[in-house]
Amino acid sequence: MDLEISKPEIISLRDFEMPPMVYKYRDWNNDSHKKIITQREVYFAAPNQFEDELDCKNPTRWDLLTEEDILNKFYRDSQYKNPQYTIEQHMEYAIYWSNNTQVRNKDFIAQMQQESFNQYCERTGVLSLTEYPCETRMWEKYSSMYTGFCIGFDTKLMLPQICNSGGKVIYHDELPIIHPFPKHSYINQALLQVFNKHNKWSFEKEYRAFKFRLNPFTKAERISVIHPDAVKEIILGFKISKENEDSLLSSIPSELNHVKIKKAFLQNDRVVVENYLKN
Repeated sequence: MDLEISKPEIISLRDFEMPPMVYKYRDWNNDSHKKIITQREVYFAAPNQFEDELDCKNPTRWDLLTEEDILNKFYRDSQYKNPQYTIEQHMEYAIYWSNNTQVRNKDFIAQMQQESFNQYCERTGVLSLTEYPCETRMWEKYSSMYTGFCIGFDTKLMLPQICNSGGKVIYHDELPIIHPFPKHSYINQALLQVFNKHNKWSFEKEYRAFKFRLNPFTKAERISVIHPDAVKEIILGFKISKENEDSLLSSIPSELNHVKIKKAFLQNDRVVVENYLKN
């Protein structure tokens, strides 16, 4: 019997509250970043591509299962897999597999979790966004020390066409413990993995768009094209070079002529955004 480490489920966008506008900080010196303007492309990264070594990698704690938990797990498994069974048959199933399971084998669990994580990465895409275009640390880290740009999207026009779930990231001093089913449902396990990060990253104030498929994504399939109407504003970093500013502005396609052009300025160590060009 294979140990069931995880099970794909879809968490609907309707189950989350999202801000009306979301933003992405980018670097105009990076050719792939330019495509968010020139081609309206966004990239859904695999979890193993994240800089944070703990991001989406918080393991399910099989080692914390008690003997009662293991028995209960297999009883619930039987209810799911064998709905025609009587109570006595469910209990026989649970007792048999509790005595013959490898959930107590640490090496087996480690191997299965690694295999499960690899499959999860192949089938999962995450797009990182934020509600705030005026975060100094975001400009410093993700827009090359204010020399890049930040692009804003209408959430309701953007997300439904490119993903099937999304939500706000919650930050912790210690990541929450993820228990196996049935203590944590498969949906709760996914939520705890994808939408919880260490406080070290709280400056990002992140929202995530998330998509999952049964078959692995190709690199091309991780790219989604945003509808022109969803793109609302482009904010230039206050240290962007004249050459890059001219290059960026001249690269805006005609279908984005409605987009507001703004510029970030630093005032008293705070970023403020002002209208820059009339469209």
